[in-house]
Amino acid sequence: MRTPLQARILEQLRLEFSGGLKSGDRINEAEIADELGVSRAPIRRVLQRLQEDGVLAFEPRRGLILRDPESLLKTGDGQAAELLDERVMRDMAIGELNAVMSERALMQRYAVANGVLASTPRRLTRDHLVEPSPGHGWIFADVGPKAMAESYHFRQIIEPAAILADGYEVDVVAVKELDDDHARAIEQVHQMDRRRLFELDARFHQLARMVPAPVSL
Repeated sequence: MRTPLQARILEQLRLEFSGGLKSGDRINEAEIADELGVSRAPIRRVLQRLQEDGVLAFEPRRGLILRDPESLLKTGDGQAAELLDERVMRDMAIGELNAVMSERALMQRYAVANGVLASTPRRLTRDHLVEPSPGHGWIFADVGPKAMAESYHFRQIIEPAAILADGYEVDVVAVKELDDDHARAIEQVHQMDRRRLFELDARFHQLARMVPAPVSL
């Protein structure tokens, strides 16, 4: 079982291997650690795992070399799926995915097989971020910087008015649970994936509960 950090390192390596490296290329542990901004210990554990899986091989006087880059594209475990979700949401957040894209284009963009890709947009439909296109593709919502700024401006108008409205009531128990979840998220921020942070933020904004105001006779 990989740790979240190791899973992220593996995903970064998978992207690098599929993006230009070929069989026989040398893999430098120190360079990878510098590029990813992490210590060499977790890098080493991931590389050892890849060596055990036959993706890498050790050669005298050369060190680790890339043996089978294609095998990394066949991974389909839950951690890889979650990391692909993060990459898609990141690209949506910076405005690179905000229109219709075919499944073939998405497969080429993220260098994954259709079986790995297919579940990601379906999961994102639960958050109303993606919807299926009439053809073989997906429609991505615009959640880029401009759209987000407009959304926050709208909420600045609506949310304070809702709090001041008659009948507004604070759910103390739910607020306490949410506060505890935020405290845990801060403590584990480097292990939190973007989906969990998104869901935590969504819960915060959906917490307000309106109850009927008392009727004066």
